[in-house]
Amino acid sequence: MLQTFRIVFFATLIGTIIANSQQLHAAKRVALVIGNDTYETLPALNNARTDAKGMAAKLRGLGFEVILKLDVQRRDMGRSLADFEGKAANAEVALVFYAGHGIQANGKNYLVPSDGRIEVEEDLRFEGIESGAFLQTMKNAGAALNIVILD
Repeated sequence: MLQTFRIVFFATLIGTIIANSQQLHAAKRVALVIGNDTYETLPALNNARTDAKGMAAKLRGLGFEVILKLDVQRRDMGRSLADFEGKAANAEVALVFYAGHGIQANGKNYLVPSDGRIEVEEDLRFEGIESGAFLQTMKNAGAALNIVILD
């Protein structure tokens, strides 16, 4: 029930933002949606993949081209970011939705790929992906509106 509420809430919020921008009527919209449930060294999650699938479906319904990745490993996450950057080039809306483990250390936030072997804090620098990489990718793409949702 809670996951359905979150998906509907986020989709409604995104729909409202888009509907209130007249320039976005026939605009290019691109989303990268990631849902990680299964991890090598961290506890498994129950709903991240389900949330990602639900969000991807809602975004497609709002006219987004969606790149959906489930239980994505670090290498594929990096490649997905590059693919997303290319597809989001000069888009009106670029959106990233991430459901999975995230860890903050030393003032930085890291998203954890499914193959991330996080055993000590220092592992985050080598195994996690800093959230700033997602923001930089969006900046590089040059979209008019960037939205990041971390679930």
